[in-house]
Amino acid sequence: MPLGEGGQAPAIGAVIATLGRPSLDTAIASVLSQTRPVSRLVVVVDGPLESVAERRSLDHPLVTVVCLGSRHGLPFARNAGIARLDTELVALLDDDDEWLPDKLRQQLARFLAMREAGVDHPVVGCRMLFQDEQRRPLHIAPASLIGPGQRVGDYLFRRRRIRPRGAVLGSSMLLFDRELARSVAFDDQLTRHDDWDWLLRVGARPDTGFAHTPEVAMRYTVQLASNSARRGWHDSAAWPAAHAQFLTPRERADFLLCVTAPIAVMYWDWRGLGAIVGRARRSGPASASAWGFLLGLVGISALRTLRRRLR
Repeated sequence: MPLGEGGQAPAIGAVIATLGRPSLDTAIASVLSQTRPVSRLVVVVDGPLESVAERRSLDHPLVTVVCLGSRHGLPFARNAGIARLDTELVALLDDDDEWLPDKLRQQLARFLAMREAGVDHPVVGCRMLFQDEQRRPLHIAPASLIGPGQRVGDYLFRRRRIRPRGAVLGSSMLLFDRELARSVAFDDQLTRHDDWDWLLRVGARPDTGFAHTPEVAMRYTVQLASNSARRGWHDSAAWPAAHAQFLTPRERADFLLCVTAPIAVMYWDWRGLGAIVGRARRSGPASASAWGFLLGLVGISALRTLRRRLR
């Protein structure tokens, strides 16, 4: 379906998947205050309706509430929200993040420029300000934007710098078209790395292209005690092998050293760390920057352990 028929700008619909966090009201307000307004906002409650009871922000005329009744996970909730949209474009947001007012306007301009250049299904991200749970600013990421025609796996997982957050592309950043969203659904069987799984499968299509807008356009809240960290490292370690058709051996090795290994380090699971490093060495030659990142992380963890023992 052509975008902007009759000279009209394409309509944008937003989806917020929520567990009922207190930050939901801020997320909703950030969507409804965009300088390029949304036509509809679907809030998907991944759990019982009582978790969002008495929230006045849900009474806005542009807001539709979908209640799943019980926990199904973020991928399922996102798919359910997208299914309720009738807009040409889709943007996603988690309930603990928020958009800055000009996000959609900036991304829409980049999306239409890519369409004009011949990309059938552009996927547009942005830069974001990382903040802690008290909304104190931490840093801005990504340091590097995805290049024209660059593979998603190469951008996200091949380590080019020792410091983290050089490459970032996640669901709350994205603007894309509904046709793409419905033809490539989020895998609701995954409990970890579902954003990256979707991006790799979308990126394997010859009719898609990726870009970032250079401006900082959202605030991302770092959850220090995430559910994914508590689940341990084993499913993360299996993820790159399951996606081997999308990743080079170096990308798989770098993933294990820079994504999976830090989970083991977080819980001082040194035996697990050894197993992960062994997998990385068997996967392929890892980047020097990936080894540097892991060595630095282990050194910092060892120093903190020593300090605790001395105290």
